[in-house]
Amino acid sequence: MGFGRAVAMFSFPQLKSILSALPATTGLAMLGDLLIDDPFYQLPQLSRRVIPHGFFDLDTDILSRPVVIGRHTTWGEMRSVKRTLALLKAIAEVRPRTPVIGYLGGTPAEALSRKSVSAHLEHFDLNKVFILRDFKTEDWREEVQTATPNTIFLHAGAAAPSFDVTFNVQLYHYGERIRIGESSGSLHASAGIPVIFEMNGSERIENLKTIKVPYSNPNDADAADIDSAARQIATLLDTGEYSQMLIHNREMTRVWNNQGVARLYIDFLESLAK
Repeated sequence: MGFGRAVAMFSFPQLKSILSALPATTGLAMLGDLLIDDPFYQLPQLSRRVIPHGFFDLDTDILSRPVVIGRHTTWGEMRSVKRTLALLKAIAEVRPRTPVIGYLGGTPAEALSRKSVSAHLEHFDLNKVFILRDFKTEDWREEVQTATPNTIFLHAGAAAPSFDVTFNVQLYHYGERIRIGESSGSLHASAGIPVIFEMNGSERIENLKTIKVPYSNPNDADAADIDSAARQIATLLDTGEYSQMLIHNREMTRVWNNQGVARLYIDFLESLAK
């Protein structure tokens, strides 16, 4: 399941009664272990097991130089352009020695319009720090590799670029809350280093190297310590340690591929049939 208790209670409150009506041979596969023992899902007829999302087949190389921070995803309900820009702002202020490029791609188009993104930059008073740019050719990789540092590329469209981001920003939210129980597809469409609040605990199961954004109040995502995450990233860039993290995560994408995850589901189904 890709959502936590809060999402289930507010967006899909009838889920509890639906689960209660299921037969005793029902299995509930959850993408991580943070909520597997939550009372909301503790029903006697349910067999619960953690099976992580797993990675899609990845056919693009990760850019380690220049460092690309951002994501190609659906913006709005679960991920905020504003918070991604806040992270880029904080990194720019720390001034790592390694050049940094931002990337915001995907849908909906209105969230990635120059007007909309410029409004966020205006809010941060950083219009003079970042250069907003659209891709001018189909050779996206070449454009990124030759771009001026602190350029943010905007690409509104379904087609993903021909490169993988270095740091994969996936700061899940549900309204003003931090989204605890999420481990989505776009995180698993990249071998880059995830930048997360939470990943439903699956980052431990999948043995991924991540950047975790500290928070003290899960009900207020805007109060999370973005500056701390920026300092973590800057240190990794200055020491070069991020390169080994990328190698490690790429290897984990091969371990947790579609075939490996499918075997876990088959084993779970066989256990329910006994």
